[in-house]
Amino acid sequence: MRPAGLAQTGLPGEITVVRAGATKVAFVAFAPYAYDAELLNRPAARSLIERAVREAPLVVVYMHAGAEGSAADRVTGREEDYLGEDRGNPATDGDLDSSEILHVTLSATGRFEAARIYPVQFAGTGRPVAGGGAIAFTSRLSTEDFGSSAARISRSGVIQAP
Repeated sequence: MRPAGLAQTGLPGEITVVRAGATKVAFVAFAPYAYDAELLNRPAARSLIERAVREAPLVVVYMHAGAEGSAADRVTGREEDYLGEDRGNPATDGDLDSSEILHVTLSATGRFEAARIYPVQFAGTGRPVAGGGAIAFTSRLSTEDFGSSAARISRSGVIQAP
């Protein structure tokens, strides 16, 4: 991925720092596997995030967690298992044929300025194509699970803070 100019993160202890204009941004990612930065090892996760904060003024934390499939759409507030694996206590998952790209714009100090969801549908052998129902799906679940504290998502995917 790096030869193609793409940055990646998620290995144990890995912090990936990129520049967005003059601002350094650190990325860390977690998953419930021993070959990744372990989601379920909270002290190690906290330590990695604290290290990232020392490396950049803005830190983005990502996690792959929770059960999978259409029966695992809701925020449960408890640990979830999938195929016998402890997948932590995540947010939501959703339809396996649908996904989205989240584009967020922050100020130089890391303050939220704008965000938008771009829906992606997986066609054929998993080839991503633009479109699908991810915007409506995410908006509905956000409202159902978080009520008035949910971000507002327009039909076009524009996100506004609650």
